[in-house]
Amino acid sequence: MRLTALAPVTLATLLTLSQGAYAQSQTAQPAPTPPSDAPAAQDPNAEGDIIVTAQKKSENLRDVPIAISAIKGQDLTARGFTTSMDLPDLVPGVRSTTPGGGAYVTTIIRGVGQQDIALHQEAPVATYVDGAYVGLSTALTQPVFDVDRVEVLKGPQGTLFGRNATGGLVQYITRAPSQEFEAYVTTEYGSYDKFMTEGAVGGSLGGDWSGRIAYHAEKGGAYIRNPIGPDHNGTDVQAVRAQLQYKPSSDFRALLSVYADRFPDQPGPVASTTRAFIGANGKPVGVTPGNFAAYQNFCRTTVGTVPTTYSPLGDCAASLKSPYNAPTANYLKFNGKYLNATATIDWTIGSGIKLTSISNYQYSDQLYNTQLASGFPTAIFNQSNPGGRQYSEEIRLSGKVSNVDWVAGLYGLWINNHTGANVNLNDIPFYGINLNAALHLRTTSYAGFAEATYHFSPKFSVIVGGRVTSDQKRGVNQSSCTTNPTIPVNICAVIAGASPVPLVQFVGFDKSISTTSWSGRIVAQYKLDENVNVYAGVNRGTKAGGFNTGANELYPVSVAEFKPETLVNYEAGVKSRMLNGVLDFNGSIFYYDYKNLQTFSTQNSALYVFNVDAWVRGAEFDMVIRPMRGLNFSASASYLDSKAKNVPVGAGFADFVLPNAPKFSSNVSARYEFDLGPGKASIFGSYARVGRRSTSAVDYAIENVPAYNKVDFRLGYELDRVSFAFNIRNLTNALIYNSGVPFETITGSVFNSVLAPRTFSGSISLRL
Repeated sequence: MRLTALAPVTLATLLTLSQGAYAQSQTAQPAPTPPSDAPAAQDPNAEGDIIVTAQKKSENLRDVPIAISAIKGQDLTARGFTTSMDLPDLVPGVRSTTPGGGAYVTTIIRGVGQQDIALHQEAPVATYVDGAYVGLSTALTQPVFDVDRVEVLKGPQGTLFGRNATGGLVQYITRAPSQEFEAYVTTEYGSYDKFMTEGAVGGSLGGDWSGRIAYHAEKGGAYIRNPIGPDHNGTDVQAVRAQLQYKPSSDFRALLSVYADRFPDQPGPVASTTRAFIGANGKPVGVTPGNFAAYQNFCRTTVGTVPTTYSPLGDCAASLKSPYNAPTANYLKFNGKYLNATATIDWTIGSGIKLTSISNYQYSDQLYNTQLASGFPTAIFNQSNPGGRQYSEEIRLSGKVSNVDWVAGLYGLWINNHTGANVNLNDIPFYGINLNAALHLRTTSYAGFAEATYHFSPKFSVIVGGRVTSDQKRGVNQSSCTTNPTIPVNICAVIAGASPVPLVQFVGFDKSISTTSWSGRIVAQYKLDENVNVYAGVNRGTKAGGFNTGANELYPVSVAEFKPETLVNYEAGVKSRMLNGVLDFNGSIFYYDYKNLQTFSTQNSALYVFNVDAWVRGAEFDMVIRPMRGLNFSASASYLDSKAKNVPVGAGFADFVLPNAPKFSSNVSARYEFDLGPGKASIFGSYARVGRRSTSAVDYAIENVPAYNKVDFRLGYELDRVSFAFNIRNLTNALIYNSGVPFETITGSVFNSVLAPRTFSGSISLRL
């Protein structure tokens, strides 16, 4: 029986059973008494306070000397947040892209993020779920549901979070079980037959035990119409999370959390493509009627097909007249499954010393199928099968001695992943080959870390921390090239013979990397008063090196390996609450000094990662204004100036801006909640502006993703146990290009992924 069919029955049964358990617990236990220092609901100074764990301990957001944005679960719900793709609308300086459609999501913070579209790489913006690192990139597509809050930490976070957080990290903290009964179910239906259901139930299981189970299912929403085949860019996912907690006292807690999801048959991406072939000057140029003949010649010599009509959209393979209407026989789908199990122990062992252990296991497997048929005499078939297993263990101690807060620990990470790719060009004129690649990658990493905060006075403190990491990686690549036996010339042999050096496609590789790196930070913090905190410091982070692989490995063995990267961040900022709690204002300025940045581009007709030096400088702010009860205004903005130095292009080198680093981005929103009849009504609206972005290490203007404006709107009405909401996303129906992958030297195109046009949805929620 399908999981979706079981979900309503399971939730209904759990709700009934839990109500019975709740009734019993009410006779056995008195209602909990709020702590005496809990702020009154009417106190405007209490609104907006968020407790975060950005420094491995619970602190008020304003007291943390890190550029951090945190969004509470109820605020995420109020804004319709369901995936990491919604982060840019909430957090300044953050981008989320889908270069591989729903099969792959990458987050970029302040211009730093994963550039390679290969699914075996770990990203420089780390993702954590309930304290456990998610190193399998195939797992980053999981839906966001039943969360307590989301924390976005900007800049290197290597001291406390490890060697793959040079750009920062995103941490999802789910709702933990408690002794209090809680249950809800939400159903939503929207444009393009998109249906979503979500629910959770939790409470006491008797004695010191409590539990919680949450479920999320989503299907439909394929917004790229295809009159001759399946529609594209839709969703089909089912996910469940079960938690069991044992808490006999305030000094001890053990929590087991198991999450699983599956994408049974999700329709993959189809996107418009910008024509960009290599002109006489060695640079990509857009197709115009004036150079159409040159473009026809490019297509003839590159892929063996000749466009007969001019179109500003499309490439040698296809010509899609509209990003949202793609009459194509292309087949793009992926399916996958993912498991994440975490065991957490928090134990105060005496003298104020706390022991924390986080043990985590993950498993992921995907199958990604592509058949490109439009425009070619015959089809291209592309298949990828990434996946792997991961185990991690963190043990740390924390405490306080006199005026020093300290934390120290050990960390181990073991990843065994694989990725395989096949591109079948057997029947394509001028090609007639079949390319295969398979990489088996083993990663072993050990680290020790420590950090201390010395309070010189109640107002002034200094934080000093460091981490040493040992990384070992072994990559075994088995690749091959075979020629269509009906073709009289062995094209694979011709390509191999034409290269003066061995190419990975023909010889593969067996390589090992062993490195020892260090991360650290020193930050000075001064509290001007109880509600204003300023800080300045230096933070160093690292990202491990790795190996290139992919469907096309026609590059030298010498570039199969890329080096570790190092980022040093110089930053100063302020966090404040003013006007008796009416105004919150946070701001920061920063400068990144990047060594061996791992960037990505099309080089010599192949896609691979290579190292360059770079810098980024910028400023950002966010603010919230509460002029009256129930009314909130928020605004945020980010400015970035970046440069990657000596990027190889053609026969020389040049400097370019970093990919996915718009110079300006901003967001404003307003929410008003008021009494209406027997319940409360709410109105929410937001506007986001994101500037023009580069798509590759080589910043050709024709390949840039254009700027966009996005407006969202939401109406809500809440009764005692029932609430309703109506949403409009992308109210102005703007054409929003989310990401681009350049293939200018391969097919003469840039693959542009687009977000959904204007969509409508309505939801109803029931709480018990």
